[in-house]
Amino acid sequence: MVIKEKLEISKELQRKINNLGKFNGQKLKLIEGSIITVPKTNIAYIEPYKLEIDGDTYLIFGKNEIMYISKNNITNKISLQELEEVIRNVKN
Repeated sequence: MVIKEKLEISKELQRKINNLGKFNGQKLKLIEGSIITVPKTNIAYIEPYKLEIDGDTYLIFGKNEIMYISKNNITNKISLQELEEVIRNVKN
């Protein structure tokens, strides 16, 4: 048996992401994250929020304004300000 709970994202961060999409004429797809645990074990997995933009997936962990670009690995990270530039470039 596996327990899946909703991962909370900051309302402020969610608002900022939605506004970035609105102001730049983009419809952004934000997929809810979750915390998956296996009872009676110490196994847990955090499934981050996913923001899909033009075929790229950006991983968002909770309240952090740093996102990770999921291509081959998640070593590349960007800030919310850099994300705005990415959204602008998709528009053009």
